[in-house]
This record gives sequence, structure tokens and C-alpha cells, in this order.
Amino acid sequence: MRINHPTNLRPVSGLSAFTLIETAVSMMVVGILVVSLYSGVTWGMGNYQRAREGMRATEILTEKLDAVRLFTWEQVTNGTSIPKKFSASFDVEKDPNKGNGYAYAYGQTNNNGNGGGGNGNGNGNGNGNGNGGGNGGGNGNGNAYGHTNKSSIMYSGSISISNAPSDVTYGDTMRYVTVSVAWTNSVGAVRARSMTTFVSKNGLQNYIY
Repeated sequence: MRINHPTNLRPVSGLSAFTLIETAVSMMVVGILVVSLYSGVTWGMGNYQRAREGMRATEILTEKLDAVRLFTWEQVTNGTSIPKKFSASFDVEKDPNKGNGYAYAYGQTNNNGNGGGGNGNGNGNGNGNGNGGGNGGGNGNGNAYGHTNKSSIMYSGSISISNAPSDVTYGDTMRYVTVSVAWTNSVGAVRARSMTTFVSKNGLQNYIY
């Protein structure tokens, strides 16, 4: 009997599996990739949220400046018609000052309603009867609410009106208006934005009223 032994077999050492060091290095590389992926996602979502907050701040600033241009010159200069402080919510739909006209623009819609929390429409002097037996009072035009829904992020703002530069002949007929807002974001960082404009005695308000 003849027995033929194959001569093309590889050594047993060539068929061995991965070593422990190779496995550990592979797991480390995969872990770095996963951590990098989630870090990138977190960074992107954070930038997206910061961009939304900045856009909302710009919206509030633009709203205030547009409203200032509609006040008469006497209201701009008497120092009492335009509140120096205001607040606004990140979520427009949950803004406690939501309404129409100057009341919305300057947060003058006060939530004094009692009872079932119904909504009352403010007109004239801003008095309205809320549904469910609650009375809501609002200043100026707008809606008076019997309840308040606040967003997690609130913007605190200020309005400053100063004299225009005195080196021009028309300085007495202009005012320099600065509107600023500040807020604390979800990670506890304080952020701020501001806008400025000039208001003229012979400005846009004369073509509206």
C-alpha cells in the first residue's frame, strides 16, 4: 500500500488567529471613531441651537426697532412712552407678550387674568373679559391672557434713546436708539446682541398717522 502525503500544506503557525494586542488595538481604533462621530454630532447640534437663538435675538431686535419708528416724535422724546426694559421668549408661540401692535412689541400685555385661564381680547384701553370667568387686562392693543406659558429661554432686553451727534445741523431733530438683548442658553453661557438706529422727527411715522 502506498500513502501519498500532500506537500502543499501551510505550517500550523500560518493559520493562527489574531493576537490579543491586535484585537485591543482594533477595538481602540473603533472606539476613537465612535467617539469622534458622536462628538461631531453633538457639536453640530450645539451650533444649530446657537444659530436658532441668535436668529430669534435678531428677530426681537428688529421688531423693537421697527416699532420705535412708528412712535410719534413726542412719544420718542418724552421718556415715558417707550419702556426701557422688556422681555421675550425663545418660543414665539409661548411668548407671554404675544399679541398685536405696540403691546406685543414692547411686552406691555400684562397677564392679570384670574379664573379658568381664558383669553380676553384687549382693545381700546386694553381691557377684555376672559372666558371661564377670568378677567384679562392688557395695555394698548393686543391680547390679554389669563395664563402665562414661558419658554425655557427668556430674553431680557433694554432700549436706550440718546441725542444724535451734535456736529450736524439737524442733530436736534434726531435720536440715537440702541436696543440690546441678553439671554442664558441651555449650557449656562450668557450671550448678548444689540442693534442701533436713528429716529428722525420727520420720519416714517408722519406718513402713517
